Amino acid sequence: MDMYDKGRVKIISSAVLLGIALGVCWTFAQDFALALIFSLLLICLVRSLKIEDHRFIFTAFMVAFCLKIVFILFYYYFWLCPGNIGVIGPDGEVFSQRGWYISRVLLGEGLDSVPTAERPFLFQRAIAQRFNWQLPPVDVYQIGLFSYLIGYFYLIFGYSNLAIKCINAFLGTFCGIIAYFIARPLFGKTPARIALILTIFTPTLFLFSTTSLRDPSVNVLFLSVFWAITRLNLGKESRRILYLLIVFSVAMIYFLRQPYFYLLSTIVALALFFDFISSRKKRFVLVSLACIFLITTPVHARYIHRVLPKLSVPLIVKRHFAFILMGGKNTYRFYPQRFYVPREVPDIKHLAEMTTAELLSSYTKGVAYFMFLPFPWELQRKVSLFLLPQTLVWYFLFPFVLLGSLLALRYKFRQTCLVILALFLAISFMALGEGNIMAAIRHRDVLLPLFFIFASVGLVKAFARLEPIGRS
Repeated sequence: MDMYDKGRVKIISSAVLLGIALGVCWTFAQDFALALIFSLLLICLVRSLKIEDHRFIFTAFMVAFCLKIVFILFYYYFWLCPGNIGVIGPDGEVFSQRGWYISRVLLGEGLDSVPTAERPFLFQRAIAQRFNWQLPPVDVYQIGLFSYLIGYFYLIFGYSNLAIKCINAFLGTFCGIIAYFIARPLFGKTPARIALILTIFTPTLFLFSTTSLRDPSVNVLFLSVFWAITRLNLGKESRRILYLLIVFSVAMIYFLRQPYFYLLSTIVALALFFDFISSRKKRFVLVSLACIFLITTPVHARYIHRVLPKLSVPLIVKRHFAFILMGGKNTYRFYPQRFYVPREVPDIKHLAEMTTAELLSSYTKGVAYFMFLPFPWELQRKVSLFLLPQTLVWYFLFPFVLLGSLLALRYKFRQTCLVILALFLAISFMALGEGNIMAAIRHRDVLLPLFFIFASVGLVKAFARLEPIGRS
């Protein structure tokens, strides 16, 4: 038997064993079998990518992805299914709950067929009564496009919260690959590898990608926009493909998490304007800009009509007060004490009387809270203790983030200035409007892969020679 026949026998034997394993799983645990099928398909997708440094990328991806799958299985079968209250990422279970309700409405079936004892589904009747057995509006809080995507997934494949978590695990790990490809052409192999490892193994990014939250989807879209922007400046790919990716990602973010849509719209407009100035194919770029403008005009018109006339410091901080008034140890304050009133609806009009010095002081405190929470000396809850290693590593990395940003602006200004501007705008907005510790951490996680790219540049510059920048 020659080598070709041996290889063919090995492949056939593996396929037979895998088919038997899937058959057994489907017989006794359909949700696990479905999750396993999707996981194998996604792994094959990454394995098929023909890219440089493929062995390192695939090895890092597989280690992180397999660890997440093991964690998901233990968490799902030994904690979530028995009906425990303290779930990880409770908003994710709410999205799954909403998705199941949507799938039942589309099928015209009742809610009695909930297949597990997961605690969030105890509230299904309240959902049915709230929406009167009708499809809920897309713009309702904790509905949105994400609940509808889950609903259609359940409609096609049946209920499998486990499969949703496995897909999220893939997306969360894939963020590291995108960060790698943002950093690689700009700064070289070593910073790209460091950014990949930091992104896929950071505890909060790791943990939240094992839930049913929308965060991994938002992170992939967010990073995809900046990958496309950097590739536009490098001129390495077709502009048509990059424009389509940008429009698709920004549009999806509008339906998944609107605050990031307005931020990315500003950055994309600047990126396309600069691309138009420098492009030789100005007619194509101009037509693309016109098309994008026509497509997004209704959205921007709604924004200009409803938001801009009311835009003020009181409006921005309204959400901050909403978190503070919920009470508990999971909130923080950075505005002067006299602006926090002990009533159900805060009198935020007084914030318009805030002096410039008070506003700057509050803004500085807000940046400090957003960037460095949770503070080690304030750790009390178990989840905060879990975050302690990440917090200490983040404190160590932050000076290198600043160093890497300065080096990027010096040597790669055109390719990185919009990324740094986006980070500044996002931090400023969150510094003025966020007062919930875990929500601030989740919002910061969206920005962490970009921070890690600059941190990796600073690390390599501090401890080794950074050849790509040195030759620029």
